[in-house]
Amino acid sequence: AGDEVIFQNIHGKGIILERLERRNALVRRAARPRPGVYDQPQTLAANLDLLVAVLAAANPAPKWNWLDRCLVSAEAEGIPALVCMNKMDLAGQGRSSARRDLQTVLDEYRQAGYPVLEISALTGQGLDDLRAALAGKIAALAGQSGTGKSSLLNALLPELGLRTGQVSDYNGKGRHTTTGAELFPMPGGGMLMDTPGLREFGLWGFEEEDLAYYFPEMRIFLGSCRFGASCRHNDEPGCAVRRAVTRGEISPYRYRSYLYLTQEN
Repeated sequence: AGDEVIFQNIHGKGIILERLERRNALVRRAARPRPGVYDQPQTLAANLDLLVAVLAAANPAPKWNWLDRCLVSAEAEGIPALVCMNKMDLAGQGRSSARRDLQTVLDEYRQAGYPVLEISALTGQGLDDLRAALAGKIAALAGQSGTGKSSLLNALLPELGLRTGQVSDYNGKGRHTTTGAELFPMPGGGMLMDTPGLREFGLWGFEEEDLAYYFPEMRIFLGSCRFGASCRHNDEPGCAVRRAVTRGEISPYRYRSYLYLTQEN
């Protein structure tokens, strides 16, 4: 979804003649259908002006590592990203400190430079801000199953009447209700894409030495380390990134997430 093509109408049927070059694409490592199969890329969306990464405040609990993978993939393609925290009506239920803890983590992403919207598709909280962010753009909603992407689309475009699902009581994970990516026209211009629930978001096509560049709060310190471009920002002496962490200019949480991705990648 999102590809631009040249097509010809032949006897009332559109025949695609050529796919035009993509200006960007959101790609992940495809899930292996069975053990022993080689890793393959899976293109989720193309030609985006905005990626809306959707998490839920609760039911299911937000997976921050999933979010970081998604944001890194968007950064690598030059796709602006927005963090959308849905189900804010559930935030803090049952524990007084839960909402405060959630705000602390969201502030880490704001500090990194990402716009963060706190939304409730149920109550309508934040929907006007989301509409304003989407206006005139080709945008995609990406999130794990159960985070409420289809509910958000229904709230923004009630005429769609998309099917939504409940989160499993057994494992706390969402059930898939969207099976394929589809673009919907938005009132006043722009298009919004719903994508299937992405339980995993494996990075594809990254070298370890490139990952720090895709953490925008680290980017300004790269090249200032004692070992220059050879620094991996782990335990090397004279690392400008680690100094920025100790000064509070880079979130320790985000720094640990970066280290985790380098070890995994």
